[in-house]
Amino acid sequence: MTKVTASEAATAPGDYVRLQEVTFLLSGVSRIGHLHNLTDIDDLDIALPATLASMLQDTGGIYWTAGIGQLSAFVRVKAGGGILQDGSGLSLNMPLLSGVFAVWGHTHFLSDIVDFAAQLPGAMAGVLTNSNTVQWTLAGGDITAAVIVKAGGGLLEDGSGLYCDFGSGINQVARGNHSHAQLHNPVTVNPSQTITVTLVDQTLGLEVTLAPSAGLKVIPTSGVGVDFGPGHNQVMRGDYVAPNDHVPVTVVNTNTLALSINGAGQVLSGVPILDPSPPGGNARLAAGPNGLMVPLGTTAGTAAEGNHVHVAATEATDGFLSAADKLRLDTLWGASGGATIVKEGIRVTLEGYGNPLTTGVKGHFVMPYSGVVRGWDIIADQTPNAQIVVDVLKAPFGSFPPSVSIAGSEKPTLNSGVQAAQDLSLSTWSANLVPNDVLAFNITSAGLWATRVMVNLRVDRI
Repeated sequence: MTKVTASEAATAPGDYVRLQEVTFLLSGVSRIGHLHNLTDIDDLDIALPATLASMLQDTGGIYWTAGIGQLSAFVRVKAGGGILQDGSGLSLNMPLLSGVFAVWGHTHFLSDIVDFAAQLPGAMAGVLTNSNTVQWTLAGGDITAAVIVKAGGGLLEDGSGLYCDFGSGINQVARGNHSHAQLHNPVTVNPSQTITVTLVDQTLGLEVTLAPSAGLKVIPTSGVGVDFGPGHNQVMRGDYVAPNDHVPVTVVNTNTLALSINGAGQVLSGVPILDPSPPGGNARLAAGPNGLMVPLGTTAGTAAEGNHVHVAATEATDGFLSAADKLRLDTLWGASGGATIVKEGIRVTLEGYGNPLTTGVKGHFVMPYSGVVRGWDIIADQTPNAQIVVDVLKAPFGSFPPSVSIAGSEKPTLNSGVQAAQDLSLSTWSANLVPNDVLAFNITSAGLWATRVMVNLRVDRI
């Protein structure tokens, strides 16, 4: 039994029915999502031809014929068109070929063109074009070419061909053996200040005019030359040597110039005197290819460039100020309230753990603030029998381990027999510290008996 509710009315109560009754009721109902195959269509072979026949259209070359369950296509053959058809297919109507087309690849000869002689002149006349010098004429079946001769162009034409139009006219050509009458007026000459011109018949003569007492003369067979001699109207030779007309020139050196004179050539020259080693507080000069110049440099004997700069001084390194002056200024600045200075101490214990201390790095310290090392204290647990020296190394945290000493020549030191020491006026330390500087305390010399050493760095916290 099953309860059927899908087909009941909205107000009908649900009830149970037999399964056989449900199967009988659903025998004519399709299931949702079922499939069909082509073989399931019973009237395909009957309905399809008629359906396609209604869609297919006839053309000039093909027409369609529909029968019961059949659809046929036929090629149209035009009557007298040279094409036949039968059960084997299409074929050419061979008896009609002579009136349809020639066999492929056949050949024509000139004699096959029956109207060649009659049509060619007209065709040629349509192709030939007149130019500036040739003109074409078609008369009957003849084509004639004639040369165009320009009127007054110096050319003529007759049955023998072209020829020159000889004559004396403006548009004619002169013969090669013609002669001329006199074509110009007699030649005349004009006088000049420097050239004398003469004309006898057709002979032209020229002669240079020389001013008297001007230092020039005519040399026979040679031409015009210079009149050398001692007279006031003559010219002095280039190699003439005159006696001295003045007292010989002498030179006197100064503190800055050394003078010299070439006696034979009367050439005076001078050389600046440059002090190679000027006294203190003075810079030397140099001579270059273009004159004097001031050597620039960074030494005590050279001048500084006008745009030079100085590095900032630190309390350990000279710069624009000396390191000592920088330390004094920092101290004055702090004392005057320019910065808040807090006295701090960096205290590190170097342990031997009950055994005498040995050399090597025995402790580290990471700077949490900025400061300046002003002094140090060192105390041992026992009096050493030899000198104990501690070097202080520094490096940024990212460059661990430290390897550069900042202690200069004033390293924390205990001499033999001394248990405590201090230095409160450091001058050789690289004393500036910044946050994350790592300090390493390295014993470079260790005496016996001491097993523990305390090192205290006195730092002004800024």
